[in-house]
Amino acid sequence: MRASVHAGTRILIRISARTNTVKRAILWIILAAGLSLAEFQFAVDRKQPVGTSGPPIGAVPIKPAPSQPAAATSSPAASWRAEVERTTQWALPLGNRIPGVESSRLTDNAEVWISSLPSSQQDQARRFVDSYGTAYQFDSKLVQAWMLAHGFPALEEVIAYDFARMSADCTIITCSHGKIAGLTADHLMNEMQAMLPEQWSGPYLEHIPPGMRNQFIGQHARVMAHIRQTGERGGALFSVYLNARLERLLGNNEGVRLSESLIRACGDQRMLTPNNTSALYILARLPRQQQSCGYPAGLPQFPRD
Repeated sequence: MRASVHAGTRILIRISARTNTVKRAILWIILAAGLSLAEFQFAVDRKQPVGTSGPPIGAVPIKPAPSQPAAATSSPAASWRAEVERTTQWALPLGNRIPGVESSRLTDNAEVWISSLPSSQQDQARRFVDSYGTAYQFDSKLVQAWMLAHGFPALEEVIAYDFARMSADCTIITCSHGKIAGLTADHLMNEMQAMLPEQWSGPYLEHIPPGMRNQFIGQHARVMAHIRQTGERGGALFSVYLNARLERLLGNNEGVRLSESLIRACGDQRMLTPNNTSALYILARLPRQQQSCGYPAGLPQFPRD
């Protein structure tokens, strides 16, 4: 009986050993298959046959460095800077410029720009510049060219704009292009401002004669429509400056701060100041991509020294 038990035990041990061996063999087969699959996938990713070595098929072989270093290829930003530096007249964006004005003179600051205009036009240009504060503060041709590329009206366009003739190209729902929309909004805000006293506080409607309130409210709706059209048709950043002016006109300081915050978040480095905590708050929460601010890719970023 004991002999039978021992014999049975030896048989079970052998079966168990064989089973473990089989299990180990299966495990190694699985591992090997996995490695082969990984190698195959790696080879596919590199477009290289399994088991071969060397650079991927189609890859350009690395050549030894020449004895004389090749000239570095200019980046788009460097090329744009070089073009600005050697240019005195900057072409305005096609499809978004006031008829009859194709270019603007590049200068070192707004005062020089104003002085380059005929003396009879300088007061009008200066009033426009003063209405938008930071929008027309610059200290280099690079910043001015950046402004023009992003749809800020050139002072030559401000002078050439004629409300009676060009506002007919805009309706409440559409405009022929952003420059006409923006300068129409500017003209309408000048009219709104004339309805208000120079010094006032509290709700703005309280300071408007009752007979003019409906006109003022209708004017406000038109301004908002044209600001929207400016942003949608090539003047995204300038449309926010327009909105900031409207909020200031209505005495809404919080709206002014939020507009300025959005201007800075969308790439205008001139707006941020140490005291502009609203801008810092918004910047931490808005997307950093310029495309998110409504203007297409490919435009130059704000120039940095």
